[in-house]
Amino acid sequence: MSSFSIKIISQNWISDTNNEMDLCSHGQFELKIGNEKILTKDDDLEWTISTSTLNLLRCIESNHLMKENFDLILHCGELGMVSCPIGIYLDLIHDKDEIIIENIVKQYGTSENSIIKYSGLKTRIPKKEFAVIILKIAEEVLSFFEKQPKRKFFDESDKVLWQNFWIEFNNLYEDGKNKYCC
Repeated sequence: MSSFSIKIISQNWISDTNNEMDLCSHGQFELKIGNEKILTKDDDLEWTISTSTLNLLRCIESNHLMKENFDLILHCGELGMVSCPIGIYLDLIHDKDEIIIENIVKQYGTSENSIIKYSGLKTRIPKKEFAVIILKIAEEVLSFFEKQPKRKFFDESDKVLWQNFWIEFNNLYEDGKNKYCC
């Protein structure tokens, strides 16, 4: 069994009405690091699935340091990926053919009482295994968006953000598939 797993439990729009204006998918993740269940189906929060997945795709080849990159799993933030304080924070450091995951923090509210620090929790995962897990999630996000009606934009800047988001997402996804043979 892997020391790291993440799965999409649900993926939807934030609202049932006017959802063609929603540019990010939302829902729940299941996240396990080491023996700790960080996110489960019992959590009350929804996360931005598409933007969080882009963050994860970036981590296949690059480090993610919470002091520089803030939260890896975003609660909100839309395409600009500027989230509120709620999120999953961690350091994800590349070390040769492995990835070290440590300094894990779950913030599920805006008060100081809504922070869980997983002190001492640290794991290593082979880089290829991590890539396969993240590419599977990215495939689910792509499939979700392919089945949806065409998105509508508030203005031209939203349209540019949307295009840039999907260019980066698709490039990272294709690069990962080509490199890790998925």
